[in-house]
Amino acid sequence: MGILDNVKGAANRGTATAGRAAERLKINTQLSDLERKRKGLAAQLGAALYVATKDDPVFSEGGQRSLYEAIGRCDAERAACQKSWTR
Repeated sequence: MGILDNVKGAANRGTATAGRAAERLKINTQLSDLERKRKGLAAQLGAALYVATKDDPVFSEGGQRSLYEAIGRCDAERAACQKSWTR
């Protein structure tokens, strides 16, 4: 019975290892999904805050000015592209 017990033990360890690997993959997938969702929500928040504060000099002063200017340039380029597309 010693050999049979060894085989059963090895099979049980293999099954347990596979189960842990599957659980780890499931958790990593869930973490990735949550991170992607969080980035999307943060982008939505940032866009809303930009619209609400872009014309307020208090918010565009200091280190944020370059971000406001870069977003403004992107918006202008996008508008020009859209205009050329609708001609």
